[in-house]
Amino acid sequence: MRYGQDPYQKPSPLGRFGSWLGRRPFESWGFFLAGFIVARILF
Repeated sequence: MRYGQDPYQKPSPLGRFGSWLGRRPFESWGFFLAGFIVARILF
């Protein structure tokens, strides 16, 4: 445990999402990134 950090504090949604992507294989976050780019172009 790190000093000065509240052990009961929930991580931010962006931090949770980043850690989730970090545990996924390349294909998962690669497809997510491709979908994000396509959505950005279309919308």
